[in-house]
Amino acid sequence: MLPAAVLALPAAAAGRVLSLSEALQLAAKQQPSLQQAEALVDAAEGRRWQQRSVLLPQLTGTAVYQRVHGSTRATTSGGSGTAATDVAVSPTTTNIFSAGLNLYQTIWDFGAIERFRAAGHLVDAQRATARATALQVDLQVRATFFQARTYAALAEVARETLDNQVKHQTQVEAFAKVGIRPEIDLAQSRTAVANAQLQLVNAGNNYLLAKAQLRQAVGGIAGDFEVGADELAAVEGESEPLDALTERAVKNRPELAALLLQQDATASAVRAAQGGYLPTLGAAAAVAETGTTLDRLGFNWQFGFTLSWSLFQGGLTAGQVREQRANWNNYDAQVQAQRLAIALQVEQAQLSVQAGLSGLEAARAAEANARLQLQLAEGRYTQGVGSIIELGDAQVAFSTAEAQRAQAQFAISSARAQLLAALGQTP
Repeated sequence: MLPAAVLALPAAAAGRVLSLSEALQLAAKQQPSLQQAEALVDAAEGRRWQQRSVLLPQLTGTAVYQRVHGSTRATTSGGSGTAATDVAVSPTTTNIFSAGLNLYQTIWDFGAIERFRAAGHLVDAQRATARATALQVDLQVRATFFQARTYAALAEVARETLDNQVKHQTQVEAFAKVGIRPEIDLAQSRTAVANAQLQLVNAGNNYLLAKAQLRQAVGGIAGDFEVGADELAAVEGESEPLDALTERAVKNRPELAALLLQQDATASAVRAAQGGYLPTLGAAAAVAETGTTLDRLGFNWQFGFTLSWSLFQGGLTAGQVREQRANWNNYDAQVQAQRLAIALQVEQAQLSVQAGLSGLEAARAAEANARLQLQLAEGRYTQGVGSIIELGDAQVAFSTAEAQRAQAQFAISSARAQLLAALGQTP
């Protein structure tokens, strides 16, 4: 009896088959990292609105009720030759009602204008970051998909190896029964079968683990599934000169675009800080109805301009300008580092694709030769001129060649997925 992991191998399954395109669609709908990226874009947009609000009219409505209690003193004159008399007035309690509107409009504030522009650049930068997150999710889905597909292929190789070893054991048992082959051949054959069973168990477990990783990469998959046999087609221009591919990647990569937009935002922040050296101009207006009773309110209005100029702040503005310029230099260094990283990633991915294509060709040739070697060894053993060691070595060589071919086959798709991510594009 074999463990449950073996029974779950693709050859024994008849359930749902998950294609690469379906996996990518599921990830686009339910991957939490994408939802988080969209939330960050909305938050950046909210901050931009906050900066814009400073430049728009500010209208405030007020309603006031006061009950005032107090007394006053008055001086009266007694006439010619009479001294003035200080007369106390009785305390009074009065109601005061007031309702009105206050309007303020910024006419000119250089710092506020530049802060609004900086917030706009940051929104665009966050959108670029969201695109980068989407590309990383796609890469993760493709990487785990082809990893699972590789393990599925290796499980098939392990199953075929076990079937061959069982066939060899049956043959050896028949030979040993009639005395054509010694008992040691039978013992060695049984050992080979046990080892093949262990390899199948390990292959099945690796496949199940790879499916679990794929399930996580797409944000969850209901029920059991098997991985389809999809492969990635050749990437457009994958054999172009490295400089051409790098130039394309620099134009497409959203990570670089996000850094450049953050640098633009910092340039606006520098100008906003410099706005501390300049005055601000605004206009204010107010209307109100005021009185001691609600049926006897008097209308009031006022209008005017305000000019504010911070003439000395103890070096605050100079420090803010210096800070933002340093931030700009920091982003400039990050941009240069990102360009170098993109060039390296493109080169590595292109080399991996080229190595994968060459490796697959060699692996197929090795598999064909190993298959022929196994057929010859099986024939020699049947005819009594070959040894069990020769047969075992041929089986191991063939199983190894099959595994290498399976790995090389899907390594190309994995390398192409890396190249797509390095170029900042999708198929």
